[in-house]
Amino acid sequence: RNTVNTYMQLFAASEYSPGELLRFDTAALSELFSSHTTVDTARHNELMLYFEGVNKARNHPGFTFLHHYQQYMGQSREPYSYTQFLEHYQRKYPKEKGSMKLEHVAGEEMFIDFAGKKLHITDKETGELIAVEVFVAILPCSHYTFVQACNSQKREELIACCANALHFFGGVPQAVISDNLKSAVNRASKYEADINRSFKDFARHYNCVINPTRGYSPQDKASVERQYLKPLPGTAYELKDYRRAKVQKMGYVYISPDKSYYSVPHRYIGKETLIHYTKSRVEVFHNQQRIALHQRNLAKGSYITDKDHLGSTHRFYSDWNPEFFKRKAAPHGEHVLKCVENILA
Repeated sequence: RNTVNTYMQLFAASEYSPGELLRFDTAALSELFSSHTTVDTARHNELMLYFEGVNKARNHPGFTFLHHYQQYMGQSREPYSYTQFLEHYQRKYPKEKGSMKLEHVAGEEMFIDFAGKKLHITDKETGELIAVEVFVAILPCSHYTFVQACNSQKREELIACCANALHFFGGVPQAVISDNLKSAVNRASKYEADINRSFKDFARHYNCVINPTRGYSPQDKASVERQYLKPLPGTAYELKDYRRAKVQKMGYVYISPDKSYYSVPHRYIGKETLIHYTKSRVEVFHNQQRIALHQRNLAKGSYITDKDHLGSTHRFYSDWNPEFFKRKAAPHGEHVLKCVENILA
């Protein structure tokens, strides 16, 4: 009798007549009525109240239903099973929009992003826990994945991680999908983001394109495979920085991070230039033409000089060294040479 009464209450609550209910198929009836034969209102209300907190945490980094179910298990006197927990949640918060599986040609894309949650490493000497970012790159067709911990999400860290990923995968895709990372773009856009200059240089070096997804549409991401990747270039990419500088009267441009000076041809004295520099070399451009190339010297206050850049007078003086004066003295006899050596000693 209690069971019959329970079903009668469920039928009445459905707002359908018995005749209408008889015309429903099994799937429709399962959707309309819970699989349970009885309704424990207090137990159900407890779960619904708990779901409010679960739903608020849904978009937080590291969210999992299992974690929240385990918390629910610890505080409920009569918890639902995990399967029932998920069913009730999906019934209370149905999906508002679906997503489409995108098909992609193998070898087209590599997806990159930073994990939402940081990891920690331990300093061996001090025992201090140090938070690190987690960079992830994936070739989705094969789910081949590269993961690297780094200090920050800054531009130089991002580009170094991307280069390491390409060398790990052993090839280059047609495009790198960056998901509008702040260190990859100057300005995010709903339609087309503005890629920063360093990332464009990276793409030119590896002969690929940077293609950020729309900032709020992660469903854009999808698939590639290693055998379709392009070959890597002969050299690894070096991060470039840029500075504008006026050529000084002595014929040098100044790079402030190193507090060092690099020569340019003397005819450009007083001209405005654009300096491109990496960890290993310095290039100086005027009107988009390269006018000087040097190996970078990180010693503070250095003057790095290419003698071909000097005017004839300065070039003559630049040759003044002990050996120069000894060579000049030698044709005038042994005594003159000895005198010059004593002066230089």
